[in-house]
Amino acid sequence: MIRQATAADLPRLVALGAAFHRQDRWSGTLTFDAASFRVTCERMLEVGAIFLSDGGLIGLVVNPSIYNHATSVASELFFWAPDGRGDELRKAAEQWASERASVLVMGCHEPGPVERISNWYRRKGYAPIGRQFAKVI
Repeated sequence: MIRQATAADLPRLVALGAAFHRQDRWSGTLTFDAASFRVTCERMLEVGAIFLSDGGLIGLVVNPSIYNHATSVASELFFWAPDGRGDELRKAAEQWASERASVLVMGCHEPGPVERISNWYRRKGYAPIGRQFAKVI
């Protein structure tokens, strides 16, 4: 079952976040701090949403567009579904975002082939808008 997380889920969110971090591309660049992730989730529950499956999660926030404040953009901050329920999590996130924003931006930190996840997003109606790069400074 997919459901929206609440403050009661914070310990589980932190555990899932730690597991996600261990396989995320950011793990070699950024260390995981449980207290920081918990604070991030607390804030997201106030200004965004986190949805849970049995073993996955997706978290979003909504902000005004930098180009036109009459338009809001929902941005996915994390999305991990090792339980195979990614499509259900995506649909829950899209439904929530459609009531609050006109654009949903999804990211990808998939450790596997980028083509696989890119094709998955395209099949769901998403278009690529660029790439992200990171540098330790």
